[in-house]
Amino acid sequence: MAGFRDTAPADWQIDNMSVGASPVSQFGARLSQDLSAYDHILVDAIPNDENLLSFVGAEPFYDALLDEILTTLAAQSNLVILGFCNRAHAQNRSAVYEKYEVAAHRLNGVFVSVIDYALANYPEPVFLDGPHILPEIARSFGADLVSKLANFGQDVSVNGAFGTTNFAEIALSEFALGEQVTKKNSLLSDTFSRLHAGTKVMLQEPANVIGFNIDATMSYCDIRFVGPDGQRRIGLRYNMAENGFLAKFVPVPNGHLTNCIEVLEPGPDAEKAPHNRPTDPGGVRSVAMSRLLTWRC
Repeated sequence: MAGFRDTAPADWQIDNMSVGASPVSQFGARLSQDLSAYDHILVDAIPNDENLLSFVGAEPFYDALLDEILTTLAAQSNLVILGFCNRAHAQNRSAVYEKYEVAAHRLNGVFVSVIDYALANYPEPVFLDGPHILPEIARSFGADLVSKLANFGQDVSVNGAFGTTNFAEIALSEFALGEQVTKKNSLLSDTFSRLHAGTKVMLQEPANVIGFNIDATMSYCDIRFVGPDGQRRIGLRYNMAENGFLAKFVPVPNGHLTNCIEVLEPGPDAEKAPHNRPTDPGGVRSVAMSRLLTWRC
């Protein structure tokens, strides 16, 4: 985004709605909003989805989720999908990459291949690490994108229907549980409910939870989702840093119909969350959670 922001005209409003290193499911939280005021919506999630597909869910679940998110975005604005990918897929593109490319064409959107731009204009190696191309290439691509963006448009007709009611967020602050902690950095600000082991959150009615937002620097515990179809237990294993801030969206694979959420001491039988750390930092067992994302699929 740096090259894009630096080159964009001063009167452009650029809103970053992403949480880093998180899959496309995080964007479901935006789909109940009216996004038609935006001239363009840029989606950059391919490398994360390539890395985290097993955490999102089985392929039919992922396909349905991706389709609803992209279709809803394309119905409200000019959809532009950025074709980043992981280094392992630079030559032979992944099925995830191909799904996005096909969806862009089907939805009358635009697919811009960042990796093709990098390989065509710069000598190898073009990658900084697995999921990131070199910063100077990313900046150059962002600047180039500014000059082309005005040509990416198809006069979207919304027909007065904004968003979808299938996605909804549940704010943890509504339950008045735990300490309310506000964290912020240069990109975002959020308020988290810090829930200690032994806390239960009772939902008003069962909801299909597909993920939740946390501050990872205050999250080391297990989360159990209990509902009519049974229970799921996901382990959060992050390094604690009371004065830090690391926002994450943690997916619940395939979703889970839930009416009670329990915060537990870490146990050996929990499913692993993405980017878990291998060592136990000790100290407080808690989760700092801001919102649950639900999807009526």
